[in-house]
Amino acid sequence: MEVNTGHSAVAVFQTVLPGVTVNSKGHNTNQAMEKVRVPRKVFNELTALNREIHYTLDFNAVITAATNRGYMTAAHWLEAHEEEFRRGWARGFEPED
Repeated sequence: MEVNTGHSAVAVFQTVLPGVTVNSKGHNTNQAMEKVRVPRKVFNELTALNREIHYTLDFNAVITAATNRGYMTAAHWLEAHEEEFRRGWARGFEPED
């Protein structure tokens, strides 16, 4: 059964989540959904690490794996950027340059 509220799905979406910006196709365009930008070398090492272990929410295990595999730039970045790592794990990473 379909209910017609007289509002578009985008309008309903915006009502449910105030502050959400959507494009004409109804896709969220907020910065909150953007990939996390990291230095190129960190990006390369995180990408290689992901191929080997796949990202995990066990933050300490990721740092240990990066260190054990010689990805020291990524390991140091991770130690200083736990929140960014968690966002990037969910949204993805991209190089800054």
